[in-house]
Amino acid sequence: MAQSNLAVLQGTTIVRNIGKTNSSNVPNTASVLPFSIAPNPANQQASVLLPKPAQKLSIYSLSGTLVFEEKINDKQQQQITVTLDNLHKGIYLVKVIYADQSNQTEKLVVMH
Repeated sequence: MAQSNLAVLQGTTIVRNIGKTNSSNVPNTASVLPFSIAPNPANQQASVLLPKPAQKLSIYSLSGTLVFEEKINDKQQQQITVTLDNLHKGIYLVKVIYADQSNQTEKLVVMH
């Protein structure tokens, strides 16, 4: 499992990319900018900004349950807005699978 880079500054948690693997679950050493989530923490919705073409966005609870999934038909789409009304307050993992089959995972905090 990939290690996370976590820092706490004046009560604010900052999380950097917590997982990069290719389709064979081998760590991807290629230097790719991670996608970003804004705002994070979020209330009703969050935007996921993609650094390269993607095919799927999934959101998982920390227990591993898939709570949201969207297939990306327009591979050139650079932003996806996710409505969070159906998610409980808590921490989730957002996973993006890119068109080249690599993937990245970032943490999302839902505050409502």
